[in-house]
Amino acid sequence: MQKPIVLITSRVHPGETPASWIMQGLVEFLTSREHKAQTLREKFIFKVGCGCANLVRLVLVRVRRMLLKG
Repeated sequence: MQKPIVLITSRVHPGETPASWIMQGLVEFLTSREHKAQTLREKFIFKVGCGCANLVRLVLVRVRRMLLKG
C-alpha cells in the first residue's frame, strides 16, 4: 500500500515572511527524533516546497516600482 502524500508550501507571495518561520519549525519537527514525528514519517510522504511561486511577476513588480521612483 502506498503512503498518502502531504504537500506543504509556504511564502506563495513575497510579503508572507512569517510563513518561512512556520515552515522552518515544521521541517525541524518532521526531521526530529520525536516519536510523533517518526510516526508521521512512517504514515505519510511529505513533499515540501518553499519560496515565491510566481518569481517572474515578483521581478516585474520590483522593476516597475524602481522605474516609477526614478
